[in-house]
Amino acid sequence: MMRNVPGCRAGRAGTVGGMMRRTATLVAAGTAALLLAACSSGSDVASPSPSASASDTPSASAGPTSTVLIWSDPAHAPALQASAGPHQDATGVEILIQTVGTDLTKIRDDITRLAPQGQGPDLFVGQSDWVGALVDSGLLAPVDIGTSTDSFRPVALKGFLYEGRTFGVPFATENLALLRNTDLAPKSPNTIEAMARTGLALKGKNKKVLPIALPVGRQGDAYHWYPMYSAGGGAIFGQDAQGGYSAEELEVGQPGSVEAAKELAALTEDGALDKDTTTDSALTAFTSGKSPYLISGPWSIEPIRQSGVPFVVEPVPGFGDVLASRSQAMVSSQGLLQSAFARNPDGAAQYLSTTAMTTEVMSALASSGGLGPAWIASYELAATDPVIAGFGAYADASTPMPNLAQMAMVWPVLSQAELDVMSGKDPARTMKAAGRAIQAAIDAG
Repeated sequence: MMRNVPGCRAGRAGTVGGMMRRTATLVAAGTAALLLAACSSGSDVASPSPSASASDTPSASAGPTSTVLIWSDPAHAPALQASAGPHQDATGVEILIQTVGTDLTKIRDDITRLAPQGQGPDLFVGQSDWVGALVDSGLLAPVDIGTSTDSFRPVALKGFLYEGRTFGVPFATENLALLRNTDLAPKSPNTIEAMARTGLALKGKNKKVLPIALPVGRQGDAYHWYPMYSAGGGAIFGQDAQGGYSAEELEVGQPGSVEAAKELAALTEDGALDKDTTTDSALTAFTSGKSPYLISGPWSIEPIRQSGVPFVVEPVPGFGDVLASRSQAMVSSQGLLQSAFARNPDGAAQYLSTTAMTTEVMSALASSGGLGPAWIASYELAATDPVIAGFGAYADASTPMPNLAQMAMVWPVLSQAELDVMSGKDPARTMKAAGRAIQAAIDAG
């Protein structure tokens, strides 16, 4: 809807125009490419572009240190460009914005390949779940949030926390939530079982109804499963002493993940979930009025609005038969990151503290992608939109996407385990085997 092992070993980071359809395949492939690029000899480094305004090939952060070069995807470049003039007027430091590629993945790959050669930016737009792999590859510098810590939504700031330090200034959050057709399901469900009952009752009247539109597909989809997985008691990693994730504490294969798999099996056996549901077919079922519930993200909002289906965005509920059940999404944050190879690190830090961390700039950056702002003052303004408020409320009660490189070893195995359980394999044996496989990959990494 992607993360970090020493020694350049394969370590999700797939974004399309800022709206991520996170699947295990894209995640693993994206991060593996990042780390493979980090191990390259540098012989394939592209020549710098002569322009620092817009190019698919990034240019070096050349020239005097009175300039700060920022790499951006096309979506966020206008907001950054609008901030450049006022910053220069106030500080005398010129802000150069360079558009790189068409999405954030291009930026991540070019940072890995070009920054160590002195051809990278001072700052760049990126995602929180890149942090572990980039830090372990020596590509990121920590940033000082200073006295602004309380100005950020905690889930966004925590996404950039790694080994006790902060490696980015978040400006937006992205996550899944429950999209409910208010004609087919007028009342907000208080449990996942209630969702299943409503959906199955509708299917009893029309066999074309998909009771709960949850994307799975041919390879499974652990990202979309996670709200239900967490509601069943499942987790992926434990936490370290600083509040970040720890690859030393793998939770896949533990009792909580087994209980989550048993709930998944029951929903599949009852017909509430269908393993053949893809991202596209799930959205089509919802927009055609053939599904009361869709678990999806902000990228689905515009097609739903165009369809005319009345809907609300709200949290995925917990399981009624699981003690203390609590559903959470995995929240990915977008932000500004500082290169460890910045030519003007002081100027970059000054831009972050004096210009970026303001309500005007934070609002502009978040609205560029149609996401909920990470800056609290900006979020309060944007949350007058019930869609922003719906995704944001669930995000604030959820957990950051793990930013460890080891997540690349989790996505494909956990996704396959989901598919296996939905195909009839024993939940306990499947999840324990998945845990062993992930742990072996981490140990070998």
